[in-house]
Amino acid sequence: MKLYFIRHGEAQDLAPTDHSRELTERGKERVSKSAQVLKRLGITPKVIYSSPRIRAKQTAEIIAEALGMDVTITEDVNFGFDTSNVKLLIKKSSTSDEVMFVGHNPDMSQIVHKLTGASVAMKKGGLARIDVVNEKAQRGDLVWLIAPKVFDALYDQPETIDLQTQLPAPETEAGLDDDESSD
Repeated sequence: MKLYFIRHGEAQDLAPTDHSRELTERGKERVSKSAQVLKRLGITPKVIYSSPRIRAKQTAEIIAEALGMDVTITEDVNFGFDTSNVKLLIKKSSTSDEVMFVGHNPDMSQIVHKLTGASVAMKKGGLARIDVVNEKAQRGDLVWLIAPKVFDALYDQPETIDLQTQLPAPETEAGLDDDESSD
């Protein structure tokens, strides 16, 4: 199962309540670029869960619109979101499903750590993909950690880019004989 954890985009610092903080124009623009990259990558989650806080909801809606989906708003992804909430929300999913969560820090960074053992700093608008082997989601592998600046760079690539072929080719045995260690 592929689990995507997205921290909401850049939001206003001041609002009448924390719940009502909206994305800034820059935040909306960056999330929109990220959403287009996700679409080009063929990301197709079965469901997108979002915190009810406005900044997370706006982030999820921008992504959902790009992917042609709806958003499920739930308190389970609000402050305090943890692995027990993940397990509850993926309970009806199969191991071949993709599920996306849009929420807040420090919860997103902490979940990545609990599932993978990796210490990460989820940036605003950043994404972590974790592949878990069963629906219990007890452990997983951190496959991607994408910062907003990386989304920006990928967005600026030609529309037809095949991101898989842009990765450097693995070294061959012949390539290991080259003495490049003295550079």
